[in-house]
Amino acid sequence: MFNLIKKDKEKEKDLGKKDKKDKKEKKERMSQAELKSLEEMSIRRGFFHLNRGSSKRDTRSKLEISGPIPIKVASSTELSLTDLEAECLHSTLQDVGQMSASVSGEDFQADELEHHHGSVKERAAKFGELAKLNSTAGQRQMSFSQRSKEDNALEASGWNWSTSSLRSHPSTKSMVQIPEMVEKTFPGADLQLPVLAAPPIPEPRELEIQRRNTGDFGFSLRRTTMLDRHPDGGVRRHVVHFAEPGAGAKDRALGLVPGDRLVEINGINVEKKSRDEIVEMIRQSGESVRLKVQPILELSELNRSWLRTTQGLQKEVLDGKTEEQITAERVWYSTEKVWLVHKDGFSLATLLKTEAGSLPEGKVKIRLESDGSLLDVDEDDVEKANPPMFDRVEDLASLQYLNESSVMHSLRQRYGGNLVHTHAGPNMVVVNPISNPSMYSEKVMQMFKGCRREDTAPHIYSMAQAAYRTLLTTRQDQSIVLLGKSGSGKTTNCQHIIQYLVTVTGSTSKTFSTEKWQAVYTVLEAFGNASTCMNGNASRFSHIVSLDFDQAGLVTSASIQTMLLEKMRVTRRPEGESTFNVFYYLMAGVDSSLRTELHLNHFAENNAFGIMPQTKTEDKQRASQQFSKLQAAMKVLGISGDEQRAFWLVLGAICHLGAAGATK
Repeated sequence: MFNLIKKDKEKEKDLGKKDKKDKKEKKERMSQAELKSLEEMSIRRGFFHLNRGSSKRDTRSKLEISGPIPIKVASSTELSLTDLEAECLHSTLQDVGQMSASVSGEDFQADELEHHHGSVKERAAKFGELAKLNSTAGQRQMSFSQRSKEDNALEASGWNWSTSSLRSHPSTKSMVQIPEMVEKTFPGADLQLPVLAAPPIPEPRELEIQRRNTGDFGFSLRRTTMLDRHPDGGVRRHVVHFAEPGAGAKDRALGLVPGDRLVEINGINVEKKSRDEIVEMIRQSGESVRLKVQPILELSELNRSWLRTTQGLQKEVLDGKTEEQITAERVWYSTEKVWLVHKDGFSLATLLKTEAGSLPEGKVKIRLESDGSLLDVDEDDVEKANPPMFDRVEDLASLQYLNESSVMHSLRQRYGGNLVHTHAGPNMVVVNPISNPSMYSEKVMQMFKGCRREDTAPHIYSMAQAAYRTLLTTRQDQSIVLLGKSGSGKTTNCQHIIQYLVTVTGSTSKTFSTEKWQAVYTVLEAFGNASTCMNGNASRFSHIVSLDFDQAGLVTSASIQTMLLEKMRVTRRPEGESTFNVFYYLMAGVDSSLRTELHLNHFAENNAFGIMPQTKTEDKQRASQQFSKLQAAMKVLGISGDEQRAFWLVLGAICHLGAAGATK
């Protein structure tokens, strides 16, 4: 959330309302026993199924996600009532594939939907209908609704709602029949996924840079290790050197772009030379130096958009088609290409023309591109394919034929070319890369500063810049929602967004800095992350980040709200998974004096909570380093040594309770 601070008069007005509200709320609170009794009575009488009318405070309602439709491909073995209940009753933000989608809240219309408080049977039937939808329905939508505070408080008590719903239908579980998912198979056919085409190699550029009065050339060298994917799935590491512009405006006018790989200096290839040799070659150059650079694949689109913006070139000029591309398109349009959808994915085929009455109604004849075999399939099993020029399209909304197979094909081809960001209309799809690429840096951030969305390539910084620009132009609060399964990169992309906004916009507050923000995430990661079967460092909680900006667009304050922590993991660790990271940090990194005080010199062979020290040496060393990092982060946040010691005492007590076999 990005909020603009109101003017003084509006502040006084809001403070007056807040004081009145505080006076109303300053009543004697109910005891814990009374609250529990009231909740039990409410569950028995079914109060949580009442549709409450709108109150006077509806005008102060806020925008919230209401029942987003999950996009999930499930087999018949994956569909069970337990999974259905868990997804329908306990999930506020549903998973959306293996990708993280960042959504600009300003681009949605607020649609009012009735909350799905129906029976389990009704919800199962609806889920069955959703599962049977043909894949040509390509787009899934999320709805936003405005809720009053009373309704928000009601929905916040997720366990009460789910419990009352289940108790209202005690015999539903035996009555529900989950529809089977029909997996299409074509015996004898060689069904293969489309070939992962090699990405086009970016054209190198030759630049001549003059020496400045200060004696330098205005660019910097950066060395890093790159990971290259091969078509067979292998990964190769190699060291590259980048020639990138400095931070000043004059440096950006040199023609260099962040991510420009250095190929030649004065006509001599330097790809296999060391950094010292490259520096010496630049130093020995005269009044000018000739560089040959080539953008890396991750930033090739950003490189083109930068050239289009700085040099005033039209997009059509840069994206002109070659003779080979024009010929390939003509061949493509002469036949009707389709995707054959099957249980393993989709395969490219050609739709053949047949005589009327030669095939049963609803059947079509296709020829597979992989082996040329002919198949008679249902017309619902094929989807139209797009020409090859759309294989790596920047915006999925620009596809000629928008269907599930075409979307997955474009995302797959882009990911094969190290392009992990893709626009999807007002939204963005981000596929989690296998490494931490060079596309995230402060110099890359500067390329998005002040730019419009249509002038930049797909990037998480582009989404952050679009939200910030809309915040300033419309003077309305903005939201970015990150959706995805565990391990899809939601937390990482959230950090990229915050880092971009804090770095590019600046801050007026001395108490708020990027260092403190990183310290906050270090603490949250220690106490709220754990290793799961899907992610080695999964966040087991949800959080909302809010940034406040003044009228000039500078950050004045920031806050983070955490919720839905998986507390049960402390005492009931799932099989094959770990407890929270902080326990391993403590057992591996605590010093000798505190270790003796906490009685952690020896560990029991069994622990009822599953809290055991790590066995591998490298894991212990990593945990010890993380404990030192955690202590430093706490110090940055102003947590004193005595306060930290209180944390360690509580964690040590939990370890000993598990060793003693505590059950309650």
